[in-house]
Amino acid sequence: KFLSCWGFLILMVFSLLPYVIFCKVIGSLYYKVPIINKISPLVSKILCTKFSPTDDNFYLITLSYSHYCHEVRWILNKSKIKHIECKHAPIFYMLTLYYSGGDYRMTPLIITPKKQVIYDSFNILSYVKDHYEQDWIMPTEESVELLKQISTLGQPAFIYFYHLAFNDDPGLMLKLFKTEVPIYQRFITNYIYWLNETIMRTMIGIDKPKKIEKHFQTVEDIFKMTDKLLNDGRKWIAKTDNISGVDICLASLCYPLIMPDENKYLQYDQNKLPESIYNLVTKYRKTTTGKFVIKIWNEELEN
Repeated sequence: KFLSCWGFLILMVFSLLPYVIFCKVIGSLYYKVPIINKISPLVSKILCTKFSPTDDNFYLITLSYSHYCHEVRWILNKSKIKHIECKHAPIFYMLTLYYSGGDYRMTPLIITPKKQVIYDSFNILSYVKDHYEQDWIMPTEESVELLKQISTLGQPAFIYFYHLAFNDDPGLMLKLFKTEVPIYQRFITNYIYWLNETIMRTMIGIDKPKKIEKHFQTVEDIFKMTDKLLNDGRKWIAKTDNISGVDICLASLCYPLIMPDENKYLQYDQNKLPESIYNLVTKYRKTTTGKFVIKIWNEELEN
């Protein structure tokens, strides 16, 4: 066990070492060598960070298929906030975040025109609401509390999906990792898939029965709560007059369990999904919450 851990670390280092060195060299030159700043668009394109001291754009850095990232993407688009999104594959997004303004390890993350670096979807939604006068995101105290509650669905939903997909259809995960990311990341991801799988199995614990059962129960509890709310006749989750960030949060975080037709990452197709995932998605699509999520994606999605 000890040797296998060391073997894993050695393989991980040598798989990513060239990329890390490249990022480190360019990252340090970025601020010290004037010519690097002058060609910053090219450097940003290579690193896919889109961040430099002279850049006044609003950037969103994402793990391409992440439901949390889709939540923020949807909110920014609906708020008509002009931004540039940098999508990444697993592993690469962690390195990119480090060279995008801070020692951060999770997406989504935004870099504002004033060089503020903000991470966590709830923090980003709060920032957008307060700084861009988008009160519709959290218009009431009830909506704030509901948004916090529904946000807890995010990790359990995808971890339970990972548990089924990694065990029943590894090819589905590889395809997901490579969707809408830079070409070089798609290429390298083919060869470091084992690393992503190892991280999922060891660090995230997608094979630990008690942990998986806990995540599944969280998903069930959230669906029961939202089913109950929607069954009282309200049009929107927080009983608002119009769509709010709560509805978009629920619709986004549910997508791996509902697979709306409009999502670009996972297709609800019996011929393309393992039986375990197809049955799970079919079950949730039939719920009140599932039907609501499908409707939101169909009628409200902002591309």
